[in-house]
Amino acid sequence: MKKIEFITKIVEYVLLIIGAILVLAGFTNSAQDAIQDGSATDLAIMYTGSLLAIGFFGALIALAVELASDTKRLIKAAIFAVALLVVLVIFWNISDATPLPLIGYEGDQNQGAWLKLADTGIFCAYLALGGAVVSIIVTEIYQLFR
Repeated sequence: MKKIEFITKIVEYVLLIIGAILVLAGFTNSAQDAIQDGSATDLAIMYTGSLLAIGFFGALIALAVELASDTKRLIKAAIFAVALLVVLVIFWNISDATPLPLIGYEGDQNQGAWLKLADTGIFCAYLALGGAVVSIIVTEIYQLFR
């Protein structure tokens, strides 16, 4: 377990440094030109996608290492993973792929799968927010009657 925590800290600091470099690069004169031609948006979208991929695969690796020793937890995790996959497929299918009218943006991410990916992420955020609100309400009601 200590090895996973160590690797997680290293990845966290590397991503923090990369994010800081991107933020500082946004204040240069050439960054202002990149904003005008849309390449800064392309960079931000690709960086976000890479963060999501790193987080997803990192979580899968940590999960596999942690659950390899406990079969009951592995079965519960597999059920949860299948349920999550079903929710993601549903969100992907209800997402809209209509291009957005962005003035001055000529990048490749304003079409098809990229728009569906963004909508899927937004729906997941709505689900997480709704789950948090319901959890708070249920906890408070439980505390009231306990």
